Amino acid sequence: MKSKKYYAEQYEATPRLFGKKGRWVKYDYEYKGDYFRYDISDEKLLKVRAIYAAATFACAALFVAAGLLNTQGTRRLWVALPYVFMFLPIAFMAYDSVKQFSAPRDMTEKDRDSIVSEFSKATLALTILSGVALIGTSVFLLTEKVSELAIELVFLGFIMIVFALSFALWRYQRSIPVLVTKSQKANTSKKD
Repeated sequence: MKSKKYYAEQYEATPRLFGKKGRWVKYDYEYKGDYFRYDISDEKLLKVRAIYAAATFACAALFVAAGLLNTQGTRRLWVALPYVFMFLPIAFMAYDSVKQFSAPRDMTEKDRDSIVSEFSKATLALTILSGVALIGTSVFLLTEKVSELAIELVFLGFIMIVFALSFALWRYQRSIPVLVTKSQKANTSKKD
């Protein structure tokens, strides 16, 4: 994660006087860093954002539905811990998919890092945690005697769908390039 100072260095402050008799200084900030944008059309971008939101909602719904089953496997540490920690990437994905809709077409580096990169990292984390929960549930089903096998298999199916959906979404995110559109450094070097 980059520091606030790193992002602050990408802005140029221009002081101006205001108030009665011009005694106070106010700063106007202008972004001087690189801009980033998805390398797709506006219509395709809207579809991509809708896919992100729908996949996130589906993962969240399956996560809640799996938790409501109250299975014996969720009482085991190697199943419960990865399942419970799946909440964090799902929450980040929900927050980032909402931010996607309000993001400008030309993103600053901070916007790109906080929207595109964080969403990708959250999706990868959900893929890993759901995979670990899937393995833990499978180990539980193979090693212990289960009284309600049908409920355990439904839980396993929900987690498997979350795993497949998050993996597919992560791969889909990686297939959409984010390009540098305006480089302030290049503009300043042309002037010299």
